[in-house]
Amino acid sequence: MASFEELLESWSGEQAVIHRDRESDGWIFICMHSTQLGPAAGGTRLKVYETSADGLRDAMRLSAGMTAKLAVADLGLGGGKAVLAVPAIPQGDERRALLHRYGDMVQSLGGGFMTSSDVGTGEADMDVIAERTEHVFGRSLAAGGAGDPGPFTAVGVFHGIRASLAHSTGSNDLAGRTVLVQGAGSVGGALAELLGRAGAAVLVADVDAERAQTVATAIGGSPVDAGRRSAPSATCTRRARSARHSASERAAAPLPNRRRLGEQPARGAGGSQVAAAMRESCTRRTTSSMPAVRSRSTSSS
Repeated sequence: MASFEELLESWSGEQAVIHRDRESDGWIFICMHSTQLGPAAGGTRLKVYETSADGLRDAMRLSAGMTAKLAVADLGLGGGKAVLAVPAIPQGDERRALLHRYGDMVQSLGGGFMTSSDVGTGEADMDVIAERTEHVFGRSLAAGGAGDPGPFTAVGVFHGIRASLAHSTGSNDLAGRTVLVQGAGSVGGALAELLGRAGAAVLVADVDAERAQTVATAIGGSPVDAGRRSAPSATCTRRARSARHSASERAAAPLPNRRRLGEQPARGAGGSQVAAAMRESCTRRTTSSMPAVRSRSTSSS
C-alpha cells in the first residue's frame, strides 16, 4: 500500500490538507489541485474506503479532473475535491458533527476551497456545512441555495453522450439506441429520464436494486443486476429488445411520479444557470493575484 508521502510525490496538485478525524475514526482530505484561475472548487465525497490511502488517492484524482472541467467551463475557478473517508457512513448527530468539523476546516482555508455535494452527500449536508462556512454551494432551495445539482450534471452527461454518438456514428440521434445507466441516484435518475425522452432504450443498474427498479419503472426502462459481471443474459437481451420496441411511445408519454426536468426552475438552461449560481456563491480571484510559480504544501492536523 502506498504511503501518503508516495501518493503526494506523484501528484501534480498544489496543496493537500490531511486531517485525522479521531471522533469518527476516519480521515478528511481536501485536495486543491490548482488555483491558477481562481479558488479551488469541487464536491465533498463521503465514502467508506478499503484504506485511508485510497481516500487520498481518490481526492487527488478527482481534484485534477475538476481543474480541467472548470477551466473548460470558464468559471474563474480552479480544481479541488474533498473526501471524508470513514469506516462507516454516519447518520444523525454523528453525521452532523462530522460535517461541522469538516466545515470548520473549509472555513480555515479562507475561501481557497469551495465545495458542494458529491457521492454520499446531498443538499441537506451542504446546509449543515454552511452553518460553519460560507464557502459552500449546492445548498437547498429553502436555505437560499441552488438545490440538488444532480439534474444539472445529468444534462451535461446527456449532451456528452449525444456528442460522443455523433462523433462515432455521424448522428446524435438516440432513438433506438440501448443505453445502460450505472447508478440511479440524483444524476443517474435524471439522466435516465432524459435518455428515455430522447427515444433510447434505457437499462438501469444500481447497488440498490429497489432504486433501480423505481427509476426504470418511472421511465419505462428495464432494471439490470448491478452485481452481474458476466456477458448479458438472454433475459437482459430480451429486456433491451422490448425497451427498444417501446422507445418511441415512451418518449412521448408522461412520466408517472417524477417531475420533468423541463418543469423544474432553472433546469432547462443547464450550464449557464449553474455558472451563474456558482459565480454568485464565490469571490473570484484574478490571475494576477495567483502565485507565478505553483507550490505544493501538505498540512496535517
